[in-house]
Amino acid sequence: MWRLSWTMLLHSSSAIHFRPVDFQALLHQCRENFGPAPRRFSRWKIVNWLFIPIPEWCNREDEIELFFRGYFNVLRNGYVTWGHVVQANVLLFQEDENDCPGEVVYCCDEAATVRPESLEKLARSLFQLKDSKPNDLRLLEIAEHLTDEYTWAFALHVPVKGGMDFALSTTHFCRKYLVDGKLSYSLMPLVVCNNKSGVVVPLPKEYWPPELVLWARGVPEDVINAGPPPPDYRQWIKRVLTWDVTVASLVLFIPMLSKIVFPLGGTAAEILVVTMPVIAAIVRLLVGRKHIKENLCTAFAKLLQTIALFVAIVLMCLLDAFQVIRLTMPAVDEAFNSTDLIVFSAIGVGYFCLTLFAMYPGKGWHEAKV
Repeated sequence: MWRLSWTMLLHSSSAIHFRPVDFQALLHQCRENFGPAPRRFSRWKIVNWLFIPIPEWCNREDEIELFFRGYFNVLRNGYVTWGHVVQANVLLFQEDENDCPGEVVYCCDEAATVRPESLEKLARSLFQLKDSKPNDLRLLEIAEHLTDEYTWAFALHVPVKGGMDFALSTTHFCRKYLVDGKLSYSLMPLVVCNNKSGVVVPLPKEYWPPELVLWARGVPEDVINAGPPPPDYRQWIKRVLTWDVTVASLVLFIPMLSKIVFPLGGTAAEILVVTMPVIAAIVRLLVGRKHIKENLCTAFAKLLQTIALFVAIVLMCLLDAFQVIRLTMPAVDEAFNSTDLIVFSAIGVGYFCLTLFAMYPGKGWHEAKV
């Protein structure tokens, strides 16, 4: 019983939300992020972003099976346009593990410019057909479908004055496609295909521009229109001073501390010298990865930051090894000269430059992360 309760979803104060935000620019950015058709997706994106599991309640003979057979083809070859929720399972409005279906209305003309406020009015008028029996046979078909709640619609024609071609389709809302994993907004970019199958798919949130994510979360328009805030330099410096300076200093002074605590050496000194830098490197890597994940940078930039962090840790281990050799081999320590000091210092400078890059927090809104 997957459709026990349905309701309409309209973004709160939608008439106010539609005015200040440039939705056409946001739609253009969605199209740019998603890329032109035909698209190729990496295996990682397919598994983590795009794959939609077939729910247990889905019968292979049910019409909704058409969605699961065709959604990936739509993602590969479809175009991005605005869509609006007409009605959806009430479970979608709250945090839950179950994916559920819903009805959306959209324009079938890829080149048409659809105003979100007009789409919202159309969705509202369609929902008002529920539990009614209009004289227009085309509207009656829509009314019966919305009232039944157990039927499926794919590219059901919506009669509209003005010549634009609109359609109503049942889609399956996969929660990993949705901002915050639930429906808290009614307007959304949809992926629609020209093959007349009527299968439409919500655009995964990873392809949404930050401004649209903020709007979906109800962030005030003046905050969105003001543009992204500058990088948090305090957080940046705090990360470097707290972790990189502290961890590097600890690693460099452990061999000296070992010589003071254990002047005669021995097993305890060897264990301290070997294990402590390794533990420090592992902790720094784990904490660094957490910081990089929180950064407001692109996925490629975060990959470069992760590589920089790894190289920095390797340099830190080289510095530690150099210190251990100096302290355990008096001949090496006596031979230490200005050239060695320059190399030692260069490695240290390289370490801090790499960690500065790795810990750069990025520029943008933390509220826009998905």
